[in-house]
Amino acid sequence: MWTPAQDRKMDAFESILVDHPRKTQLHSALGNLMHETTRASRRYQERAAAAGGRPLKAEELYLLPVIGPSGATKTKSLSTYVDRVLADPDLDPDEIPVLVVTVRSSVKSARHLQSAILLAFGDLTASTEVLSQRDYSEARVNMDLLEKARAKKTRIVILDECHSMIQNAGPVLLDSLATAMKSFVNDGLFSLVLVGTDKVKRLLQFSENHSRQKRIVDFGPASLDDPEDVAYFMQFVGRFEKEMLGKKVISKPLNMIGDVATRAIVYDMARGVVGTVVRILRIALEQSFEDDQPLDWTHIAKAFRAWNRALEKPGPDPFASKNASKATETKLEAVEGLSMEAAE
Repeated sequence: MWTPAQDRKMDAFESILVDHPRKTQLHSALGNLMHETTRASRRYQERAAAAGGRPLKAEELYLLPVIGPSGATKTKSLSTYVDRVLADPDLDPDEIPVLVVTVRSSVKSARHLQSAILLAFGDLTASTEVLSQRDYSEARVNMDLLEKARAKKTRIVILDECHSMIQNAGPVLLDSLATAMKSFVNDGLFSLVLVGTDKVKRLLQFSENHSRQKRIVDFGPASLDDPEDVAYFMQFVGRFEKEMLGKKVISKPLNMIGDVATRAIVYDMARGVVGTVVRILRIALEQSFEDDQPLDWTHIAKAFRAWNRALEKPGPDPFASKNASKATETKLEAVEGLSMEAAE
């Protein structure tokens, strides 16, 4: 059991929030999506009124992919946008402009996906009935979802962790899910945000989704060939360490970006993913508690090895020797040199 002092350190660590450098791009994309969806809904209402309430083809909506590896802070970056929208004091109590659905691996059909969305709306009865209906009709459930979305004024549905439902999916399931998403968007139910790993791209390969797809918001690893990527990765690491010092999680600097050799080790251990840096540091902090010692590089190396062993495809150990990250170090020197030249 941790001591009260250790509890306070972990609380301080978990309170640190350093924005992902692409958070601004994501929030802008979500804001634009909300605006365009609202405009499309207004156009439809105006057309419906002019047609005297007669049936009309719905205004087609949009699909926004947000893609990056596990630990890239996609969900955290999304949540700050969602929290801000839902905290608007002008919203009616029942209004849900943006709905978040956490997709589980148990979602294996269009019916399961519809049920998950109904459950996120808080309608447990309808969610359960969809799964048990003998005379199930995808189109009829979509009409129920449309009615629910209009009642709640829902413009965007975020499918978080949506790669979970296609981990081992064959072409039949992929086609079914892609078609279901097409129906949500083309029938004007709501715009979709697909959040997940690269596996999500398997859903995007279907031509029916191309015409409504927005540009991918990429939370992928920082590229060693891109000076901006290298800069944002190192700035994130530097800011996170500064916060650790300020909140007294550590009592002296770790100097994680102090020199190019150390920067290379940090980049390699995280494979360029900022969220992985945070995950490994958390494990290292736990390790330091077990040793009853201040957090240092010994704990970070142990944490990396524990984290790396648990991966499906473990990577090389940059702590194994001082030359382990030599190739990365050489690339960093080159790209950081370019960054300095550009700055000058």
